[in-house]
Order: sequence, then structure tokens, then C-alpha cells
Amino acid sequence: MPRLPRLSGREAAAVFERAGFGVRRQRGSHIILTRPGHLATLSVPDHEELKVGTLRSLIRKAGLTVDEFVALLQHLNLETTALTKTSRERRERLDWDYDEEADVLCVSICRPRKPAGVDIGQGVIVRYDEQRREVVGVRTCGIRRR
Repeated sequence: MPRLPRLSGREAAAVFERAGFGVRRQRGSHIILTRPGHLATLSVPDHEELKVGTLRSLIRKAGLTVDEFVALLQHLNLETTALTKTSRERRERLDWDYDEEADVLCVSICRPRKPAGVDIGQGVIVRYDEQRREVVGVRTCGIRRR
């Protein structure tokens, strides 16, 4: 049996989500997860580091083996690494501007260009570059009213 890694409550909840559980609610410092057709409800403490016994108990309650849990964690870590790299690349190009008089917040993810604007309702316009097929910004009107 592999050793259980040290995980935060949020990291453990993400692995359980990968296993088919869904977050139902968060009550205080506990994340409540359920899965259709599964009688057990998981109550994951939202702590910086879960105790090994607590994590092992949650894995057992979820109907998983430690091997299955670790495999899901490794798969999730691969996806997270790819997303983090993409986020880091985009963060360098993130720009925002707030026009107080017009009460409009504009967030650009990359260099300014002439994208198409798609109104998705409630004063939110998503800016989309059709040539590159990617979202390049968001414009939100009426920030103070929200």
C-alpha cells in the first residue's frame, strides 16, 4: 500500500470530485460531498493539512482504495500542472481598467486587439477572438450595483 501524501482539505476534495463526488455545500470549515447512488456523505475538513487517519477514513468511506486515491491524485496533479503553466503564461498578460464614472470594469487577458463582443446578460460582455478561438477579455457594467 502506498503512503498517503500530505494534502489540504481542498486538495482532498478535488480528488474526491475526480472520483465522481460533487460538492453539495460548505458548512463552516467542512466541505460536504455526495455522489449519486452512494449512501455515504463525505465531510472533508477544510484544513491546511489533513491528518493521515482522517484522510484514510474518508477514502474508505468513499469506497476507494488508497491505490485508487493516489492514482486519482497523480492524474489530478498532471492536469493542475498543465493549468498552472497556462495560468502563469496568461497572468503575465493580464491587464484591467476600471472607469469609475461609467462604472465599467474591463479585464484583458492578452494584448489589446479587436475581438468580437458577446453579451451574456446582466451587463457582462465576453470579448472573444474568433481567429484564435479564445476568450481575450471581459467587460462588466454596473459593478457598484452588484
